[in-house]
Amino acid sequence: MKGSFLTRFRLGSHSVPTDLVPGSPASPGRTWEPGTSHETGPGSGTKSREPSRVNVNGGSRDPNRGSWCTPKWLADLIGEFDLDPCSNERSHIRVGRTFSLEAGQDGLAESKRVAGNLRVFVNPPYERDSVLRWYRAYKHTRWCFLLRFDPSTDWFDLIYDAAELIAVPRGRRVNFEAPPGVKASSNAIAHALYYRHAADATSAVIRACATWRKKSRCPNS
Repeated sequence: MKGSFLTRFRLGSHSVPTDLVPGSPASPGRTWEPGTSHETGPGSGTKSREPSRVNVNGGSRDPNRGSWCTPKWLADLIGEFDLDPCSNERSHIRVGRTFSLEAGQDGLAESKRVAGNLRVFVNPPYERDSVLRWYRAYKHTRWCFLLRFDPSTDWFDLIYDAAELIAVPRGRRVNFEAPPGVKASSNAIAHALYYRHAADATSAVIRACATWRKKSRCPNS
């Protein structure tokens, strides 16, 4: 393999070689500089890429809504992932790599640099069409989406049909953690973990959730 084509990051106690950020065919030799939002290599310069403008507040009028976090009890259940593209500095999700707007990284824009064999945890901001955009950006990966369990939404059928396993926490709602100084609120809508690959769900998730594994559809269905 070419030395500059792969990057390595730490995951748990072992080093994982991946093509998380492969060189672009149009600009061979460019690589991701771990821990930064810079590219290096021929023609890249050293300028940071500006994140595209996204409404991280969703339909809420709360200006901090996009920085609410997955609760720690749920983060502990799901275990480690390779990437969280919707992260922030208070996140409890254990991953080898993150993308965050605070660090000048747009997870949607960076998705085309993410290898398909990576396990990606996605809890996207809730704005109009946001879930569909995040799904389309990361559908090539081993994704796990944390989303409402709501068949009335425009994205439900697409993600539900693509998932091998659905997991809904038993006995408690997923109340997201508010930023400092913001009053916490309870969540009236049930949430689920949608796994592209059932094998990526931990035994802790299986024990704590009502789960069902999807059967493969018939080719003519």
